[in-house]
Amino acid sequence: MNSRLFKKFFLTNAAIFLVGITFLSTILGFVVINYLVNDKKDTLNENCRVVAEIAKNNDSLNESLAEVIYALASTSDIEIFVADQSGAVMACSCDEYKEKGTCQMSRTLISSKIMSAAKEGAFFESGNLDGFHNDNHFTAARTVKYNNGAEIVIFSSSPSSQPMTFFKSLIKIYLFAAIVPILIMLVAGYLMSYRLMRPLRQMSDAAKRMAKGDFSRRIPVVSDDEIGELSISFNNMTNSLAQLEGMRRSFVANVSHELRTPMTTIGGFIDAILDGTIDGDTQKHYLMIVSEEIKRLSRLVESMLCLAKLESGEQKINPQVFDIVKATRNIVVSQDRRISDKNIEIKGLEDDGITVNADYDLIYQVIFNLTDNAIKFTNDGGIIEFIIQKEGVKVTFAVRNTGSYIERADIKYIFDRFYKADKSRSVNKNGTGLGLYISKTIIDIHGGTISADSRAGEYTEFCFSLIEHTDKEKENGRAKH
Repeated sequence: MNSRLFKKFFLTNAAIFLVGITFLSTILGFVVINYLVNDKKDTLNENCRVVAEIAKNNDSLNESLAEVIYALASTSDIEIFVADQSGAVMACSCDEYKEKGTCQMSRTLISSKIMSAAKEGAFFESGNLDGFHNDNHFTAARTVKYNNGAEIVIFSSSPSSQPMTFFKSLIKIYLFAAIVPILIMLVAGYLMSYRLMRPLRQMSDAAKRMAKGDFSRRIPVVSDDEIGELSISFNNMTNSLAQLEGMRRSFVANVSHELRTPMTTIGGFIDAILDGTIDGDTQKHYLMIVSEEIKRLSRLVESMLCLAKLESGEQKINPQVFDIVKATRNIVVSQDRRISDKNIEIKGLEDDGITVNADYDLIYQVIFNLTDNAIKFTNDGGIIEFIIQKEGVKVTFAVRNTGSYIERADIKYIFDRFYKADKSRSVNKNGTGLGLYISKTIIDIHGGTISADSRAGEYTEFCFSLIEHTDKEKENGRAKH
């Protein structure tokens, strides 16, 4: 394909160049021929005028006029002949007439048609003078009238092939002189075409490697033109695809691991019950464990479906104005049993009135995930504090809990898919490892930011910021409680 593209590109450029040369040659030929014809016409008319002026000063054709005819003809490389009223040639500038007093033209009568046209005024013809010449000539004529009523017509003629002969010689010189530049242009065009096609060939090879899973190939950027920009874009695309491929492989490996663990547990307990290893008194206990693992699998599948919608863009954002404090309070109320079981103290939800313009369901899920994490990892008798406040044009939401903390080295990975720190926060058996990643994705599509901070012996905090709605939005918005 690249070879065909290279040939097309080179042949197209060569054809354009050759067409250009041909066009210029044609224009040059037209200009040169037109110039030569006009020059020849002016010369013939001038010769007729000179001879006519001399003839007017003589009552008849004499030797002095004949000498002038011979001289003008020889210096201008033309033929001059004089005809009487009947069309008979009275004098001619050819050597034969000079020597013998007669010649082929003097033995031929000029047609009355030509004579009448010549007597009417300025006369110029490109042809054979109505059969008078054997081939085409440029001919000019001028009439001289004497006082006695006699008239003569002076003709000045030249073969019309002379300008074409000169033009052919000029074209030969032009083509000979153009051979070297043409060859240079063709070689330069070939090299330029090859140079332009080289990055495309490299991109084609790299694309074929990528199709086989090899993302190591990069295109050298050797110019700052459009091809260079294309190479940079291609390399950026390759880097992105390589990163996506790494994420895909990691995702598949993590999903496989997350699915294999509960299914191994479920399979083991079910087999033990079926073969009698687990007696009837303890079956209920192990069936409850199986039930919890099944619920965990269900949560994992739901999280993966939600994540797929978010990343594919299928999840549409429906922004509306709602009270973020009330939404948080509703989540806390729904988790009252878990909070009571651990005797956790809740702070920071006393006041209402802080509203945001965002997708209620998605932000609700983010708050739920962060609150759920806080409840899981807060120590018995600990504290969960919600810090919701206005900072400039943003609303900042933070949930801070006492208890276990996150190592500083793990903070930067905490929002990655399936990432779980290796300390106490990884002991949770109900988590899917996707909650924080989904939360970050939701905040990202809202144009906000999310971060985490943890200090040993003090607290762990998750915080996100959203753009606050305007007063006009508040009036037009529909508050959801």
